[in-house]
Amino acid sequence: MHKKSFIQKIRLVIGIGLALMFFTKSFAQDTYFQQQVSYAIDVELNPSKQLLSGKLQLKYTHHGSEPISFIWMHLWPNAYKDNATAYALQKAKNERDPFLFSKGKYRGWIDSLQFTLKGAPLKIEAHPGHIDIVKLILPEPLKQGESIEIETPFRVKIPYISSRMGYVGSDYQITQWYPKPAVFDRDGWHPMPYLDLGEFYSEFGDYKVRITVPDSMQVFATGVEDRAMPRAPGKRSYSFSAENVHDFAWFALTKPQFIHDTIRLSNTLSIPATVAATKNAKVDLEAAMKYTKQTIRYYSDRIGQYQYPQRSMLWQFKPAGFQCAGRGRFSTFRLGSGSGTLLST
Repeated sequence: MHKKSFIQKIRLVIGIGLALMFFTKSFAQDTYFQQQVSYAIDVELNPSKQLLSGKLQLKYTHHGSEPISFIWMHLWPNAYKDNATAYALQKAKNERDPFLFSKGKYRGWIDSLQFTLKGAPLKIEAHPGHIDIVKLILPEPLKQGESIEIETPFRVKIPYISSRMGYVGSDYQITQWYPKPAVFDRDGWHPMPYLDLGEFYSEFGDYKVRITVPDSMQVFATGVEDRAMPRAPGKRSYSFSAENVHDFAWFALTKPQFIHDTIRLSNTLSIPATVAATKNAKVDLEAAMKYTKQTIRYYSDRIGQYQYPQRSMLWQFKPAGFQCAGRGRFSTFRLGSGSGTLLST
């Protein structure tokens, strides 16, 4: 009996040990982490051809415990390319949506991509179901704590306004416009096509973006404007920086209406705020600023103080008949919609 009892105790100890090993391993794999991304983007708008031409530098740092051998990249301007994309199929639920009947010159896409790592081209694999997602194959696995720097030129054909991106006349609303990695978290990769209805799951990151436009335009964007300066005859460049934001969006408007003010968050802290709209928009800017202030203060008091150094409210524009997602959120930057003030959205 004594020997049998001893063997049972040994089995129990071994069983507990194996359980602890399994639990520890599982816990390590399930530990929360976020990847770290930093962007440097230089882009120019050519309004005569409805094109963006740019260069992107992406620093990607891996924080997961398991090495990764590839990166899924979102190329969301391709959502506007044809009627077979996930975006178009979602639009097809409204059979009369003008986007579905628009001609090629009113569509959008992204091309001229040449992803490189240390000057060497990266192998690209297409996603089996979505033209707005590709896979970059890394030359060797990226381990925890390691970083790589990926570069690519890119060109975007800007669509006529639909959903959150496009142009109307000489005004441009530019969102989800550059190559960006899908999220990799403890549940793995999350490649997803662009959709009109739904929220985005993207890595938070740091941005330094220079935007060149005709000097008749004014640019409003995510982040803090560092400077605006002439770049060439008839052109002006705007530089912006943003830290720990979900995305980077911008407007290029001709003769916009706008006002500046400040939002007081505490007795010692105030941040600048801007409300802007196209020149013909029927918007009460003072009322919009009032509600922007109230919103920031409300959530700062009840959830936590607003974390960014400024706030912008840009009025989303859309022509009659086109269905657009009603609002967009880009960390320091907010899109409104409707025909009046924020009360009407």
